[in-house]
Amino acid sequence: MKVYIYAKGGHTFGLDAIRRCSYITKLLDEKKCDPILCVNEFSAGAYAKKQLNIKNYITTETLNELSKVLNKGDTLIYESDEKSDFIESEAKNHFSFLYKIPDDIPISIINKFLYKKHNSKKIEKLFFYGDEDYSKDLINLCEKTTKYEIPLLLGKYFFIGDEKKLENSFSQLLNSHEYVNCIQNTKYLLCGSLNTCLESIECGNKPVLLKRKDKNYDERLIKEIHLPTINFTSFDETFTKFEKIIKSYPKLNKKEKFDIDTIINDIFVRINTYRRLNN
Repeated sequence: MKVYIYAKGGHTFGLDAIRRCSYITKLLDEKKCDPILCVNEFSAGAYAKKQLNIKNYITTETLNELSKVLNKGDTLIYESDEKSDFIESEAKNHFSFLYKIPDDIPISIINKFLYKKHNSKKIEKLFFYGDEDYSKDLINLCEKTTKYEIPLLLGKYFFIGDEKKLENSFSQLLNSHEYVNCIQNTKYLLCGSLNTCLESIECGNKPVLLKRKDKNYDERLIKEIHLPTINFTSFDETFTKFEKIIKSYPKLNKKEKFDIDTIINDIFVRINTYRRLNN
């Protein structure tokens, strides 16, 4: 009886699902459930291991392919919009537990091991477009702009050579390996990831969501917490609006915390019972 956590992510999708699923993996690991994180790309697994302290991961190209390693009685937690004939046909009979993000577990879960409130803020303002710029929207805009007095946190999946194209548009370029430290320590964050905004809020910071044209966002959640947003058009307009928002930053609404501990404990009890019966 094993526990698998599948996250769809990588160079075309970013790492938000990896971050959420890594947190769940870490919680299960704390309970000695020996969870296995499943990712699409080796680089995403390596990121989870080095940056998010995950012990075990495997790579699988698709959610459907995971059926080759799943056995009856296993537990699966997954975040993906992929269609899976195996899960749809075998879910009720095959798994001890089956949870899907966001249907059963909300996307608002944040890694409490990494993101906590603290008073010292070393970075006043920071721009984080996202983990990737696959459509080259950021790069294309940088070719038509002058330098802005705000540092840019690079995405892990920016292409080789992107730094040269970006360095003349921002006051400083920060390496993607500094992601966690930057999110923890930035007072005013402008970013294209709702998940990153939630991490920032958890640290007591004041983020602004930049709505990218190539991304979909949970509008209900954005409205619920009263998160300020900017539609991404031009840099001039974006940074002007950003400065206006942070001068009179709105009061955010607190979202009711999801009880992930109940799910973790249910899995732990089932696995512990199985181990006792088979030892």
